[in-house]
Amino acid sequence: MRVRKVRFWSVLSLALLWNLLVVGSLAVFRTEPHGDEHIYYDVAENLYEGQGFSTDFKYDVSNPRTSSPYPYDRRFFYPYACSLAFRLNGEASPKVCSLLSAVFEFCQLLLLFGLAYILFDCRTALVATLLYSVNPWYSYLGMAILTDMAAICLYYACLLSFLYYLRKRTDLGIGLSSMLFALAFLAREEAILLGLFIVIALVLIRSPKRHLLWFLGPFLVAFLARGWYLYHAFGSFTYNAQPLSVLPYWESFYSLEPYTWSRYLEDVGSVGGAITIRLVNYLSLIKNFFSDGVIFDTDGVMGIMPLSALPFFILAYLREFNWEKRRFLIALGLLFVAQVLFTVSYPGYPLTSTESRHGQLIAPFLMILVSAGLFTGSDELMKGKGRGLLHRALPVLKVIFIANYVLFCFIFLTVNFDRFVLRPSGTSEVTKISKWSREHLPQTVVLMTRKPQWVHYYSDRTAISAPLASFADMTDYAERHGVTHIVISHKERSWRPNLLPGVLAYPANFRLLHEEDGAQIYEVLSYDFGDKEVRVAEDEYLNSYVNPLKSLEWETLPMRKRHDNLSRSLRVWERLWAEGKRSAQERWDGVKYGQLNWLYKIVHRPDHCLEADFGEFRLLGYSLDTNVLEDEGVLDVALYWQSLEPVEEDYIIVVKLVNDVYHVWGESQGKLWGDEFWASRWAEDLVIGDSHRIELLPATPPGLYRLEVNVIDSHSWQILEPDGEVKMLSEPLEIPRSSLSIEALDVEHSLGADLGGKVRLLGYNIESGFRPGDNIHLTLFWQCLEEIEQSYTVFIHLVDAGDGIVAQKDNPPVDGFYPTTKWEVGEIVRDQYDLVIPSDVPSGEYRLTMGMYLAETGARLNVLEDGVPSPDNQILLQPVAVGGVE
Repeated sequence: MRVRKVRFWSVLSLALLWNLLVVGSLAVFRTEPHGDEHIYYDVAENLYEGQGFSTDFKYDVSNPRTSSPYPYDRRFFYPYACSLAFRLNGEASPKVCSLLSAVFEFCQLLLLFGLAYILFDCRTALVATLLYSVNPWYSYLGMAILTDMAAICLYYACLLSFLYYLRKRTDLGIGLSSMLFALAFLAREEAILLGLFIVIALVLIRSPKRHLLWFLGPFLVAFLARGWYLYHAFGSFTYNAQPLSVLPYWESFYSLEPYTWSRYLEDVGSVGGAITIRLVNYLSLIKNFFSDGVIFDTDGVMGIMPLSALPFFILAYLREFNWEKRRFLIALGLLFVAQVLFTVSYPGYPLTSTESRHGQLIAPFLMILVSAGLFTGSDELMKGKGRGLLHRALPVLKVIFIANYVLFCFIFLTVNFDRFVLRPSGTSEVTKISKWSREHLPQTVVLMTRKPQWVHYYSDRTAISAPLASFADMTDYAERHGVTHIVISHKERSWRPNLLPGVLAYPANFRLLHEEDGAQIYEVLSYDFGDKEVRVAEDEYLNSYVNPLKSLEWETLPMRKRHDNLSRSLRVWERLWAEGKRSAQERWDGVKYGQLNWLYKIVHRPDHCLEADFGEFRLLGYSLDTNVLEDEGVLDVALYWQSLEPVEEDYIIVVKLVNDVYHVWGESQGKLWGDEFWASRWAEDLVIGDSHRIELLPATPPGLYRLEVNVIDSHSWQILEPDGEVKMLSEPLEIPRSSLSIEALDVEHSLGADLGGKVRLLGYNIESGFRPGDNIHLTLFWQCLEEIEQSYTVFIHLVDAGDGIVAQKDNPPVDGFYPTTKWEVGEIVRDQYDLVIPSDVPSGEYRLTMGMYLAETGARLNVLEDGVPSPDNQILLQPVAVGGVE
């Protein structure tokens, strides 16, 4: 017996020591906050610096404040505890916050042991402690700068102290419970259900009335103090500008108009739609919670527990113990069910926030139940018939669970090792441009951005969140808040496409100050737009992308399996070994075809095999369909891609038809399989066909062209450079002569200039708005009037008011690849030119002239415009206004 006790305490001590060393070490090396952790860190830092509960960035756009610091509206305990830790440390540091989280996590481990010991026995307590200490989710939470671990620790501390009270019925027990509950409520509002549970229990067991008052007293003080602060800061005792329970989609959090219940029900299709969303959220949460990477795998995200734990929840309640303890266990189970129903996963919008982390409050209790179920014997469940079968089945279930849990932890750690070590994402573009702001912008600037907490932390400048609104409302909001600069990252590009086009649509009001790996920072020069109504075409985004969820049906909220984490984990280890190179043909043989979510498409072998790796996936080959190329000017291209690993980002595929000087004569771009499929749903090793239809520019000259494939990251807008074969598809493509009519051309400026009776200039297209150093892109449309035996050269001149040439371009038509000697009578030829404006030219209006001449003699073709000879045998095009250098 003594040996068993020594072993028991040795194992428990090792579990506690393991937790302390692992989580504590991770916390020490955690130098920067991530995601929402910036919010809590900034509040703690402002408390430490004497600015109260506030932040120096504004993420709640409905907050009426227009100048920092902005008041903070909820979850006070953890930031306040961090500020006290800062005082002990002598300075504010993310490491201090992480260490404090690690302390709470270690305390939670002790509380878990105590709760399991009281509810069951020592063995159950020890196993629950082991399960918790090696669970990777809680190792992460123990170093995260969030409220979660503090709230969980206080929640279970209150529960454990109340159990002590039920056994002793002492004033100390109820007093301690009341204090812990008040702190748990200040840590996270979800604890309110625990308080309701205790109040009901006190009434049912007929505790003295003073105990009920003592329990409610500290909570009422905390509730009133919280309400007083909210009223003082926001003018409301229950301020919450955008309650998550009435948001039909996550983007609505940034809406300038607060959502109400009536507006929410109108958007989701009345009560039925709201109930549907809630039910889908419950199913999604359960799915994500038990995503173990082996038996149940979803979304490429790991859960908190493996699916094989489910039978042991039931077995725990079938153990033999007295009725009073069983009744309390049932009550606890109902409490945690209520936590799921009312507070776990945001009830308003579908699927967005039903990640496994939203079940972390109930997970410790479930670990206790699993541990208890593991020690449930067959003799406690069944007697007589069937007992032998059950006696043999239970050990098998236990072995399956233990193996599943070990594999679950292994996969979780491997996947994150792969994500953060083998394939580190590096410093984000937002971080880089924010650091640049810290070094180059005055302290007084105000930045508007999609991620104000990140931008503020790295820039040390006031930041506010860009609202979800039209460009006109955005600029009005920015002006009221004194915004001086706008940080545009991939979020603005992919989620709010009206912001960037709006900035580009008013070049006189904004100036590009700095660019960093796809992120830009623009200086606001003026809020005077001149127009009565400021708008951009992309404002329609508000009516299309963020659309109401009316007529909501189950099939509109599909739950899709995306990644296989077990295969992904094994591939990580496979990549640690040298992999032999195989030819493109060998890589194509035996590839896996399969189903893409709810889509299915048979992939055939491409006509042309090649091998070009674009990071996470490979271009295996391509096929061309030229059947309608001559008649309709359309080229169908099929690309064949294979994922090398689960793809985590969305990419845009651009296919261009180019000549040898890289003028583009046709282009197709879009996501893989259009808008129905995203690369981030791409399972490993799956091969798909990606179709592109390229419409050639009208009157494209005949000749040899090449196809180029570009892969663009939809977040950073960086072009990925391939490894292996070049991105230019290998086979030259013969484009036949087109037979288009004049009416089918896309001419913007029509002309009818005759050049020597040999050629007619039908018109031209030109880009407008130029600055020194820019290119003037000019497209000419020629028609051959007679057979031409000599090769003529086209000249294009940019001349000033004194007829001085400031820029010129001279070359045979179509970059010399389709000279006039090859033209046929009646044929229409499209001809492109790029004329560079010198960087030192003064601003002003210039003239653009052009014509044709014979290179050998310099003699120009005679020009007749409407039958009238043109001076100097040149054609005058539209004036060009060149802006000054800023």
